[in-house]
Amino acid sequence: MDSHRPSPMCCCERIAVMVCFFLKCIFIAFLILRESTKFY
Repeated sequence: MDSHRPSPMCCCERIAVMVCFFLKCIFIAFLILRESTKFY
């Protein structure tokens, strides 16, 4: 009967994946900005 109830662990994992993806995008954007400022 526990499977019918949404587990908080699943919600936490979803939030963790979103945070990881957000941080990865920020890191990639930071690298791109740092690379682009090298040319000036």
